[in-house]
Amino acid sequence: MAFTVVISTGYLVDYSDDDSYAVNETGVLTVTIANPRFTRQIYSPSGWLEVVETNPGIDAGATRTVMCHKARS
Repeated sequence: MAFTVVISTGYLVDYSDDDSYAVNETGVLTVTIANPRFTRQIYSPSGWLEVVETNPGIDAGATRTVMCHKARS
């Protein structure tokens, strides 16, 4: 399933169906990218706000399902 990461500046970063993500116990978000040039994107706990499901054919700003958000400190 495609998803979007909302980073702390409010910018949206889109990922494809072939990508995946994990959040560790300290709040670090690691995105594994299905691309031979770039394999991982790592966000510090203060660098991201939430992970949002991206529905095909629908503008990401119109409808979204929050799949994950960082714990408040």
